Amino acid sequence: MNKIIRWPASLLVFGACLFLAEFAVRFCLPQLNPAHHIHFQAASETRPVLGPPNEAVRQIKNTGDFNIIVRFNADGLRDTRRFHDIRKDDFVFAGSSFTFGWGIEKKKRVSEQLEKFIGARVINVSMTAGIDNYAKMLSYAASHGAEIGRVIIAVTMETDIKNYAPPSGRAVQNKTASNWKALNIPKPDAGLMAVKTYLMRHSAMYFLVTSLIHSTPALKALAIRFGLIVPNLEGVREHRYSREETIAAAQYLARLAARYDTIVLLIPSRGLWHGDQKEAENKRHRQFVEELKKRSLNFVDLRTLFEATGDPLSLHFRNDGHWNTKGHTLAARALAGFIRTHYTGI
Repeated sequence: MNKIIRWPASLLVFGACLFLAEFAVRFCLPQLNPAHHIHFQAASETRPVLGPPNEAVRQIKNTGDFNIIVRFNADGLRDTRRFHDIRKDDFVFAGSSFTFGWGIEKKKRVSEQLEKFIGARVINVSMTAGIDNYAKMLSYAASHGAEIGRVIIAVTMETDIKNYAPPSGRAVQNKTASNWKALNIPKPDAGLMAVKTYLMRHSAMYFLVTSLIHSTPALKALAIRFGLIVPNLEGVREHRYSREETIAAAQYLARLAARYDTIVLLIPSRGLWHGDQKEAENKRHRQFVEELKKRSLNFVDLRTLFEATGDPLSLHFRNDGHWNTKGHTLAARALAGFIRTHYTGI
């Protein structure tokens, strides 16, 4: 009988200790409180993905790569200008988390640096979704008073190349190649990943523990071995080449670009330089460039510029796939050179 009573009592004490530890971490290290971390409003049928209006949230990586404050304006944009402030001679920057400035201070983003380089206003409406969300964002902006003339659309090759309008009306999933076996790393269990996601969103204690693991080589190696941590570069999305999907993405982009004076910014996939699908990534990239040329779209391809550095992966965070400050600066300079060449008065 004592054993029967002892187990529930032990669990109760353990649960109370975890609760107190969670409270203590939130009190002593408020920057780890997930309630204050970055989040977004999901898209609806007519509204794109947006940030929480008039909120300042923290964006922090448990690997230590970044720890910044992200401020959203009343429209849910990470910009001081609102939709109704956009004029026809402004450059409206639409893209994914790369051009949103994931992990980067606002003043160091590609858009802010570009504005300084060209002396013309660049208003950033980038969020965390694909080309279909860029289209929805621009339409939504127009419905809220924006006068859109010039647009820069950033295409992230790692995530944006897919069929946005399949004949069946159903989304087509990118075909990916798993490299878990080649790495001798167990593929994460779906249930385990669900638990991790929940804890990341709700537990400051979890954030503290994982930060300690990432900063301790022996513990990090053990976590990787058991599939609890996916090494940054091994998380690169790898695609099997699909000519049909590449053409479909280019067609969708061309229809969107036709509405505005458009420049396409091509963000190369890290899969070009890492993993066992380099040939497929190269094929996708080259074909997409050819499709843009066929449709007479103005574009800036960052691949050559990044590769000219000798180490294109160094333009990304060490433990996160997004650009670091150097990557943003190179992208801004490339765009500025194109704009000065093709636009009078700049």
